[in-house]
Amino acid sequence: MAHIFKPRVRERSDTEGTGNIVLEGRMFGSIAFSHAMAAGDTADIVIEYGDSFEECLVTMNEDGELERGAVSCSLHANGTVDQNHVSFAAGTKTVIMIASPSRASRLLDGGMPTAGLADDAVTAAKLDPSQRWNTGRVRFGFFTSAATGWLMFNDGTFGNVGSGADYAAADAEALFLALYVICNDTDMPLLTSAGAATTRAAQGSAATAWAAGCRLTLPKALGRAIGIAGAGSGLTTRRVGQSLGEEDHTLTVPETAGHNHGGVTGSHAHGLSTILTSPNIASFQVGPSDTVAIAVGTGGATDGASATIPSQGGGQAHNNMQPTLFMSAEIKL
Repeated sequence: MAHIFKPRVRERSDTEGTGNIVLEGRMFGSIAFSHAMAAGDTADIVIEYGDSFEECLVTMNEDGELERGAVSCSLHANGTVDQNHVSFAAGTKTVIMIASPSRASRLLDGGMPTAGLADDAVTAAKLDPSQRWNTGRVRFGFFTSAATGWLMFNDGTFGNVGSGADYAAADAEALFLALYVICNDTDMPLLTSAGAATTRAAQGSAATAWAAGCRLTLPKALGRAIGIAGAGSGLTTRRVGQSLGEEDHTLTVPETAGHNHGGVTGSHAHGLSTILTSPNIASFQVGPSDTVAIAVGTGGATDGASATIPSQGGGQAHNNMQPTLFMSAEIKL
C-alpha cells in the first residue's frame, strides 16, 4: 500500500460515465498499471478522450480497476473546467500515470525543503526514493501533534470534511482509500457520518464510502507494542492492522503446570498390642483389661487418615509487560 509514481505508465480504457476505470492494456512503448501498482495503492492519473480530460487520484482495487477519487482538474465536453468527474462518452480513452505537483512535495519528509520543485514528471523523477514517505507509512518520535501531511496514530477516526471524524479533511482521502482496502472491519471499524457502525460490504467501494462521509477507525496503537504482520516460521499468521494481547493476566487452572500438593497428618501414635489367637483372628489390647478380637482377612486391612492442605496464592493478575519505551507515532496521509 503506497502512493505510486512511475514514468511511462499508460493504458487504454473504454470506460464510460464516471465509474471505475477498467484498464484494457498497455500502450506501445509503455508499461501497464498492474506492473507499477498493487491493490490498495494510490496514484495520480489523467484520463483523456478527445478534447476532454480528468486529472484525479485513483486507488487500484482487487479487480485491477482504478477507483476514481478527488479531482484536481477536469475539462468536460461542453468546455466547462472544474473539479468534478467527467462523464465520458463511448470510445477508447488514454489513461496516464502522472505526478501531481501538489502531492509531489508531500512525498518528501516534512523537514526537507520543497521550494523550486519542477513540473510533474521532472519532480517525481528527481525524488530520491529513500527520502519518500508514501501514504500509510508510520514514523515515531517525541511529539504531541502531527506534522503537516501526517495524522496522529491515536486510535481515532478520520474521513472527509463532512464525516464528523476526529480528523475530517480532504487530504485524508488517499489514506482512507488505501486502508479501506487493506484492513478489515474487525481491525479498522467503519462508521457512517452519524457515527453508526457499518461495514465495507454495505458501503461498497472505498470511493463510495469516502463520498458518503464514512469514518475509518485507526488500528489500536496507543499503549501497545508493535509487531510485524505476516506468517512467521512456526508462529500464528497476523493481519496488517490486527491488534491483540493483554497487559496483565490471571492464570486459569488449565494454564498452570502439572504439580502435586504434599502434606502430613498431625503427629500421633497407636498404642495397641496384638495377640494372635488363630491364623485369621487377632486380639488387640485397647485398655488395661479389655481385648477386642478382630477378623483379619487374607488381603489385610486398610486404615486411612485425612488432612486439609492450606491454600496458597492470591489469585491476582500478573504483569505481562515486556520492557518498553513509549513514543508518539504518526501516519502519512
